[in-house]
Amino acid sequence: LVDVSVEASDLRSDRSNIGINGIVEGLAITGGNYYCEACDQNIDFESTGGRWLRGVSVTGVTIRSGPRAQGDYAVALSSIDGGTFTGNVLLDRGLQVYRTRGVVVAGNSIDALMTTNDGAIDVANQCDGAVIGVNSVRRRGVPGPLVKLAPNGKQPKPSGFASVGVFDPV
Repeated sequence: LVDVSVEASDLRSDRSNIGINGIVEGLAITGGNYYCEACDQNIDFESTGGRWLRGVSVTGVTIRSGPRAQGDYAVALSSIDGGTFTGNVLLDRGLQVYRTRGVVVAGNSIDALMTTNDGAIDVANQCDGAVIGVNSVRRRGVPGPLVKLAPNGKQPKPSGFASVGVFDPV
């Protein structure tokens, strides 16, 4: 898929609201409200065959998860090469950034009720060039970090990582 956009949607689902599984170049998810009663992630990016999703942006989205939602993350950004996650509101769960290059996470409001000690913003595996900018993060539930950086021992150490201005408003 090339140059796909999802704009101002109001999606309710018992599964993931948006699931990307395959090769995508140029995906923009802009605006809208997403709710899932019992999904694993509301927005779930997974590339297949070790390939990268390129040019992904998620902007101005509000996400709420139901009481039967699985796991700590409303959004899983995975296998992305060059992307932004900006100006979003995550209520109930956090953000997972996994195996990425050049991803910017900034200007978001995250209120995460965590069930593990992973980060409310959890950056893992490969995260070269990741920028975690100014985000408002509230963590409730199991104690742990607002942001956790955990590169996989089999991967090169992250390079160009910057974390600035992440704060807990409480």
